[in-house]
Amino acid sequence: MFGIDQISWGQFTRFVLTIILLWYLGLLLVYFFQKKRKLTPRLFEDDGAELNQPAMLEPISVSSQDLPPAMLPFVPITTVFLSVSYYEEMGMDDGFSLDQFQNSKDPLPPEVMDQIQFQQ
Repeated sequence: MFGIDQISWGQFTRFVLTIILLWYLGLLLVYFFQKKRKLTPRLFEDDGAELNQPAMLEPISVSSQDLPPAMLPFVPITTVFLSVSYYEEMGMDDGFSLDQFQNSKDPLPPEVMDQIQFQQ
């Protein structure tokens, strides 16, 4: 109907390979021309490169009058004791249930009640 019965497998394979090769060649050419057109970005590392050139640096003079007349006192290194609190994870803290606030038979201790904010 479309001439498929007249084409051999060899011709069909060559046709498919030619189309694939042309496609990839086109992709490579597009990539190559876009890369040439694109400006190279200025990287952060290279941004101050022209400022650090040896020709731009000027020497400075340092004399003994610029330094302190006596040596600075040495600060001895002492050990600092850090307090360590051991915390063991016990799972999710569900807090207090509403029944514990309303239960008059078994109320919460007053030191716990002082730390809890609630509205009546």
